[in-house]
Amino acid sequence: MVTHVTRQGIRDHTGHMYHTAGLGEFVAGFKKIIEDGRLRSALGVYLMEKEKEKAIARFLELDRVETKVKALENLQNIVSDNRMEGDGGYVDKSAVHFATEEVADTYYGSEKGNEIFFALPWLHIASQYHFSGQLNSNRGGYWNDQWVWANEEKGIDVNVGLTFIPENTPVNSETGSKYELDSEKKPIINQEYVHGMERLISWGGFEKFLEDVRNVSGELRYPETYLTTSNPNTRNLFMAFERQLADDLGIKDKKLLAVIFDYRCISNLGSYKDDSIRIGSEIEGVLRSHGVLYVESKDPISSKKYWENYFSQHEDKRPRRIIYYQGSDPTEAFVEWRERNGINTRYKKSDDPELGFSGSRVGRESTEALAGRDRFTVLATKVIEDFYSQKEQEKQV
Repeated sequence: MVTHVTRQGIRDHTGHMYHTAGLGEFVAGFKKIIEDGRLRSALGVYLMEKEKEKAIARFLELDRVETKVKALENLQNIVSDNRMEGDGGYVDKSAVHFATEEVADTYYGSEKGNEIFFALPWLHIASQYHFSGQLNSNRGGYWNDQWVWANEEKGIDVNVGLTFIPENTPVNSETGSKYELDSEKKPIINQEYVHGMERLISWGGFEKFLEDVRNVSGELRYPETYLTTSNPNTRNLFMAFERQLADDLGIKDKKLLAVIFDYRCISNLGSYKDDSIRIGSEIEGVLRSHGVLYVESKDPISSKKYWENYFSQHEDKRPRRIIYYQGSDPTEAFVEWRERNGINTRYKKSDDPELGFSGSRVGRESTEALAGRDRFTVLATKVIEDFYSQKEQEKQV
């Protein structure tokens, strides 16, 4: 199967330096998808808006481009043949992106432990659409990114697949986010954790403590952690660290302790302890990597209850097949669901990249991948001309 992870809530993490848009911002991506009932490309989302010209102007970010010449240059960069293989070009922006046999939440998701994703049969993709990439296995990590071209006006019906929603994640009853949000739906930095980390790295015993933690936590074997280790000797050593931090620094919170006992994180902080300019952002980065940078919702309900409440008020938006899953790892939940239902072939053995559907797998420079480029170029050029003509008229008033 192939999966498409959504952005619903605060984007609290990134997995790649080139995919940081929207970090720390609230997005209602899942709700927008089920309101439409379709998975669409980034470009397709804009093209389906009623005021298409205004939507294209936003897509091209014209309000941030000073001149028409620069805007036309940016457009050419998007539609140029030189951008066919890489990110950011027309072919990329006109494709719906999927991962094969796993969920790519690390790179494209939103809230850790609160990820919503769709899972579709690879058979549907291979038989109904043109795609670039492979639908055979989950190899590739960041490169497990399959580009699928659907008609921009039709998109892909979400109901041909499954909708996976966390069952027991504590979320805000109003927003569905894990986090407490301000009046502008911005997350609130957990200052208690920030100050705790500041006390840790300025502590006179920090260097010795860092060495001790490295010696103990360095022996853990993935996925074992300070909170889950069953080794009694290791557990006793961590308990001694807990008492030391409680007595000397007043740090008792288990989630913050889990960050501190990840020696790779605090080792990195140790490198910046005397850098007053960078240490603040480094602390926030460490807390972000563990999903604890923001204050959690103070009066939460379960994620299942939130979404059932939402669907009861918007019954026409309810996806046809919902799977409420346990745990915080979407890929593990996806694999467990498959195995529980007898769909346990995680890796499909096939030497045929087209999976029996001749012509379905195409290159990114192909006619199928480029369908609509000329029409988009004409439309976008007109939008640019009109946008800057209006700006000139406004200057003369």
